[in-house]
Amino acid sequence: MISGEIPLSRERAYGLEKIGTFSRYVVLGMFLVSISVFFITFLTELNIFSEFVHDRLMVSAFAMQLIFPAAFIFVAYENLKIRLNSKYVPYFLLLFLVYAIFLFSLLSFVWSDYPLYAIKKSITIFVPVILLSVVMLFDDNPIKTFNYVSIIFVATSLLSSIYGEIVLFAGKINPIPLSENIYEQSISLGILKVSQIVYGTLPFLRISSFLSNPNSLAVLNSVGIVFTLYLSRIKYIKNSTGAFLLFVQAVSLLLTFSRDGILFVALMLFAYFLWFAKRGTLQVAGLLFAGVLLVLFLLEIYLVYQSIHPTYSHTDGQSFLEKRLSLGLNGRDRIWRPVVEQITATPLFGIGFGAATEAILRPLGIEHTVHSSHLQILAELGIAGYALFLLVFFTFGWFALRAMQRPSDLVVRNVGAATFSLVFGFFLHDFLESVIVLWGPFTLLTAYAMFTLLHPRVIGEVVRKGEMRGIPVSEDSVYT
Repeated sequence: MISGEIPLSRERAYGLEKIGTFSRYVVLGMFLVSISVFFITFLTELNIFSEFVHDRLMVSAFAMQLIFPAAFIFVAYENLKIRLNSKYVPYFLLLFLVYAIFLFSLLSFVWSDYPLYAIKKSITIFVPVILLSVVMLFDDNPIKTFNYVSIIFVATSLLSSIYGEIVLFAGKINPIPLSENIYEQSISLGILKVSQIVYGTLPFLRISSFLSNPNSLAVLNSVGIVFTLYLSRIKYIKNSTGAFLLFVQAVSLLLTFSRDGILFVALMLFAYFLWFAKRGTLQVAGLLFAGVLLVLFLLEIYLVYQSIHPTYSHTDGQSFLEKRLSLGLNGRDRIWRPVVEQITATPLFGIGFGAATEAILRPLGIEHTVHSSHLQILAELGIAGYALFLLVFFTFGWFALRAMQRPSDLVVRNVGAATFSLVFGFFLHDFLESVIVLWGPFTLLTAYAMFTLLHPRVIGEVVRKGEMRGIPVSEDSVYT
C-alpha cells in the first residue's frame, strides 16, 4: 500500500517493525543459500555428494531463493508503507532498469538458437535480484541488515582462508591423474579426510580451499577484506580483531596467486577511501576513471577492427598489439577472439542471453566461460543490451557520487564507501572475469550493494535522524 504521512497506531507500528525484521531474515537467508553453493560443489568434488545429489541440491537452493522472498512479499505486501518523495526515485529508477534488462534478456530467446538457455539464465540471474530488491523495501533498518550481510561474508572468507592455509602447510600433496600442474592436498584425521585442490608448480601452489578455484577464493577474500574494513571502521569489531582478520584473509589472497583478485581488492580499497576524499580529489579521480574506461573501450574497438582487418606479424600470425595484449592473459585471448568475431557478426542484439559458451566456444572445443562479463553481454545481447547494462551501473554511479558529497555520520559514510567500492570493483574486475553474469552470491551481492546505498533510509536523511517508519528509535538501534 502506498500512502502519505499517516500517523501510525502503536499496534500498527509494532506490526511494521516485525515485518521489517522478518524481511531482514529473508535477505540474510538468500545470501546463506547462495553461499551454500560453494560447499555443495566442494562436497561433490570430495565424492561425498554424487552428481545426482549435487544437481538436486543446486535446484533446491535456487528454488529457495525464489520461494521464500516471493512468499514473504505475498504475505506482507499489504503492509508495505512507502512514503512517496524524492528519496525513492533512485531506488525505483534502478529497479526499473534492472527489470528492463531482465525483460530484454528474456526476450532474446526469440532470436537465439538456444532459446532455453536464454530463458533459464535470465530467470536464474535476474529474478532473485528483483525479489531481493522488493524484499529490501520492507526493511526498516537496512544498515543493520548490511552489518549482518558483512558478517556472513567475513565469516565465510575467514573460514575458507583458514582451511586453505592449514591444508597447504600441513597437507600431503598427491598428483591428480591426467592433470598437469593440478594436485590434491589432504590431511587424514582418522576416518576424516580434509583436502583441497591446488594449482601451479612446486613450491608456488595456488590454494582454492572450499571453492576449488583460486580465482573464486580470491574474489571471496577480496570481498571479505572490504567488509572487515567496514566493520572495523564503524567500530562493530575492535581494531585489533579487524587487523587479525585482515591479515588472515590477505595471506589467503596472496596464496591464490590471483592477479585478478589482487587487482580487484586494490580497486575496491581505492574506491573505499575515495569516498572520503575532498571535492577536488574526486574530480581528479573521476577524470582518471573516465580515462581508464576510454582506454578499455578503445581496446575493445581495436580488437573488433583487428578481427575484421587483421594485420599479422611475420612470426606467429598475430599483430604486434594483439601479441602485447595477450601477455599474461592465461589463454583469455584464445577465448576472446571468437567472441569478438561473433560480436561483429551480430552487433545490435547478439545471439541470445546465456548462449555464448554453447554457441561460440564449445563448437571450437573451448570448455570455458567467456572470462569477461562485458564481452559476454556484447556477444549475447549486442550493443542494445550492453547499453542497458552500462546504464544500470552508471545510474548507480551518478546517485552514488551525489551521495558522496552529502554530509553524514560515520556509519552512513562507511556504508556508502563499502557499497560503492563493491560495485566499482565488480564492474572493473569483470572486464577480465565473468562473475556478475553467473548465478551465485557475487551477482546477488553486487545488486544488494546497489540497492542498499540507494535505499531511502541510507541515501536520504531518515537514518541520520534516527527515524524508522514513524517509530522513534535510538541511534544505536539503527546501526547495531
